[in-house]
Amino acid sequence: MADFGAIEKMAQLVIDNNLKDDLNSVRSIFITFIVFCIINIATIGINWFIQFKLKDKEFDIINHNLREKERMAIIKELYSFLEDLTYYLDENDKPQYLEKTNQINKYITKNKLFIDENYIAITKEFTDYFLNVLNDFRLKNYTTELSILDKFIKEFNKK
Repeated sequence: MADFGAIEKMAQLVIDNNLKDDLNSVRSIFITFIVFCIINIATIGINWFIQFKLKDKEFDIINHNLREKERMAIIKELYSFLEDLTYYLDENDKPQYLEKTNQINKYITKNKLFIDENYIAITKEFTDYFLNVLNDFRLKNYTTELSILDKFIKEFNKK
């Protein structure tokens, strides 16, 4: 922005035309110089303001991407936990699967900042269903499990 060519031309014009004595010409050149400086300073100020806003926006985008990346990893892990519960086939594994259910509930509690309420509701529905299955194995229905997992997938793909 610092183009001194125009200033040099104005100074040369003053020297060449011997306008030192002509007060109006000097005054008009001085005013032109002041206006040029004001425009230059205003342009620099606007540039700084825009650069600040761009850096602020870039920071927001990076921050959002980091949170979203973390959220995706947590949702993926949660889905993996839920899917593991569908492999319950033997009543002898009841303590192990009860521990997995508790682990899911703890995982939700620890990562509540990143998990939306819809995911929490779907997970609670699945764990409640699964606790009923642990109490009475005859209630196990693979179609019900898949439908709840499909709800989870639809919620994930909705965003």
